[in-house]
Amino acid sequence: SLLQVRNSPVLIYQPDDSHTQHGSIIFHKKGCQIRNCLLTTIEGHKYTADVVVFGENSAWEPPSPRLSSQFWIIRLLESPANTNSLTVYDGKVNATISYRLDSDLPVAYGQYESFVVPHTSSAKLNFAEGKARMVCWIVSNCFTNNHRMAYARRLARYIQVRVDSIPFPIRASYLHCL
Repeated sequence: SLLQVRNSPVLIYQPDDSHTQHGSIIFHKKGCQIRNCLLTTIEGHKYTADVVVFGENSAWEPPSPRLSSQFWIIRLLESPANTNSLTVYDGKVNATISYRLDSDLPVAYGQYESFVVPHTSSAKLNFAEGKARMVCWIVSNCFTNNHRMAYARRLARYIQVRVDSIPFPIRASYLHCL
């Protein structure tokens, strides 16, 4: 496990840009079996927290060196092409949160949920059955160096594609992506 379970509360600090609820209710809602975690975005807790969770584009500036009493987890929700250099965190980060299955804590985009890696089966499933469209592509950063929108338009010549791009928070400048 990433942390040893203990009886005293585990204070988890996330910068306020994470749009997360305070306290322990979020863990209870998600069915977490450990009952002593408290989530905070209060600025004053960043140096006393047991765990610090932050994003690569976070406004939070990590202290240098990392406090030996803290466990740092970096939240990487963007593709490597849209991620700034992370060399400032070399030797400081204890774990990663990412959409990638090889991450220490794999998560669905933008939320924490129980995650079970499915076992492969020889049964053939028809995932298209009952669907109105064959492809629904939900993306952020719709105009990127890898030309994902051009690819979606090209794919739409052959198959019906719906592209949803909803950044958080939604800004009027992104409405052209919808």
